[in-house]
Amino acid sequence: MIEIKITYKLQSDMKHKFMDTVESLGIPQATRNETGCLKYDFEVSADRDEVYLHELWENNECLESHKNQPHLKKLMALKEEFDIETVADIKNI
Repeated sequence: MIEIKITYKLQSDMKHKFMDTVESLGIPQATRNETGCLKYDFEVSADRDEVYLHELWENNECLESHKNQPHLKKLMALKEEFDIETVADIKNI
């Protein structure tokens, strides 16, 4: 399995707008429906301008397939639109 933890560092007071946009585009549900996706959960920080994403994938093939999905491309575009800095931690578990 592959575990990914991503921290999205947003501009001040933009985390809820970002998450509203992510949800309205159906990105989490579309990703959860992908083959091999075991977990795909966002969490909004209570005290920081950050959003956390915890992903768990069955294997590398499933993760590679995910990278080519249209909904992930929408998320990448949102990262640019919201000027988001990301930090990722990826582990094989």
